[in-house]
Amino acid sequence: TKKQLKCTSRSLATKIIATGASASRARRRLFLASFIAVAAPTVRPASSGNAAFVPRATPLQYNDHHQTVSVRAAGGFGGSGSGGGFGSPKKDGKKKGGRGGAAAGPARDDSKVRTVSGSSGSGAKPLRVAANTFDSIFEKYGAPCVTDLYVRSPANEADTGSDPTFWFVGKVAADPSAPRPPTVAEAVLSQKRLILEYAKRELRPQNFVGKYSEGLQVWTAPGNSEMDVVQNKAALERVAGSTADIAEDFDVRNVGFNPEIYVGDEIKDGGLRVVRDEAGKPVKPVFEIND
Repeated sequence: TKKQLKCTSRSLATKIIATGASASRARRRLFLASFIAVAAPTVRPASSGNAAFVPRATPLQYNDHHQTVSVRAAGGFGGSGSGGGFGSPKKDGKKKGGRGGAAAGPARDDSKVRTVSGSSGSGAKPLRVAANTFDSIFEKYGAPCVTDLYVRSPANEADTGSDPTFWFVGKVAADPSAPRPPTVAEAVLSQKRLILEYAKRELRPQNFVGKYSEGLQVWTAPGNSEMDVVQNKAALERVAGSTADIAEDFDVRNVGFNPEIYVGDEIKDGGLRVVRDEAGKPVKPVFEIND
């Protein structure tokens, strides 16, 4: 209802204003430390309301927890996830591909793509590198170099009968001082596998894993625009293409990824998500927090 929407939005604004950058960093360091020391919390499906907006306590100023806490090296990042965890070992503890080796495949250019191979713990290092790179770029150049990320699963929407729902999954940053500054599309496409695997395993497996992983889409919004997106002031833009569209002079070391982390009720109910039309435009009018 309109009354509930106002209350929810006001709650979001209050949390964003009240939570300072230093408080957020301490909170997230503590969360990630416990996440590493124990098992990752099990994500349970939300009972209903996948298309509803849920407020998040994350401030618009982003944090530096990646530089102070190492991602768990053994067992990957979030090893208790329903799909075996992000970059965690296979359940039988064996690698595919014959005598203990990785399965054969086409050679990849690691200077252009941040890869996740699927072998034991393969997600931990690229996530750590991507997060540290994001922090380094953000600390130097601030919000203008940042782009917000949302993931959508049309297959999940078709199966559940829900409206087009876009889940906030983190941010990318591109270094404007690079010899040839990366485009937003390159920052996303070069890390797309990492972004999607993290979203699937650590955020919304019930929306993105299995049959729902077919046709997953990545959409963007201006950096640090969560409030504008919630208030229907900003549209989302889909990132199309593949790694083949990345320019020859691109270097993945010039881009980073800061993943969203669910805390508290978000672990069970999910975090920030919004409804848009097929073109990523708001389906409801703009509203102000105090309306």
